[in-house]
Amino acid sequence: GTLDRPGAGAATCLYTGAPDPNLASRLGAMYINDWFVPSALVDIGFHGLGVTYGAAIALTRDRLDAIGGFEGMVGVTSQDYMIGHLTRRAGLTVELAPAVVATVVEDASLAQTHRREIRWMRAIRASRPLDHALWICSSGLIPLALLALAWPIAIGGTAVALHLGLRLVIHALLRRRIAMPPAEPRLLPVRELMNFALWVHSLMGRRVRWGGQTMMTGDGLDMRAE
Repeated sequence: GTLDRPGAGAATCLYTGAPDPNLASRLGAMYINDWFVPSALVDIGFHGLGVTYGAAIALTRDRLDAIGGFEGMVGVTSQDYMIGHLTRRAGLTVELAPAVVATVVEDASLAQTHRREIRWMRAIRASRPLDHALWICSSGLIPLALLALAWPIAIGGTAVALHLGLRLVIHALLRRRIAMPPAEPRLLPVRELMNFALWVHSLMGRRVRWGGQTMMTGDGLDMRAE
């Protein structure tokens, strides 16, 4: 198995979002399928696998004890990130299992979607601040801003068309390689606007909702009850 590889400390796998029929759930699943998955693949391609993904993490008891056990992760912002971080620090590797699991997105409202995603975004801001800062570069509003400011306008129009075209290509390629719900191109502009609003909101505080509690993310990996 994956954990039997020499030097393996933990195993994880990619996951996709399985939506309910309502709009909020579909937009929430779209974020997982069309932003998280390709971002994770790019990160693995450039840096190797250094984190574990919360939907599926496996490690043996002795390897868990070797990185301090769950007790050492009680007050951290992102336990899945910390498991991978501590595993690598212990000189072990994080291995990517070939399976891809699906997580059901049960959001009943856009407010519920936003609460979950702002927790994710602020966790990234705390644990990987450079990644958080550069995340905005994936927003479609960057080429739209070029469209508004460019002279001649053909420069901005080309940037917008290129961005949208590449995004649609990513949608199609992902679904050729990974089983996930069909792409919904009509929702792309809505999801792009949500992404930009999410990123801006993530800069405006450190408060998140976690397990029914209000928590505060720190400047590093710690998190505490408000």
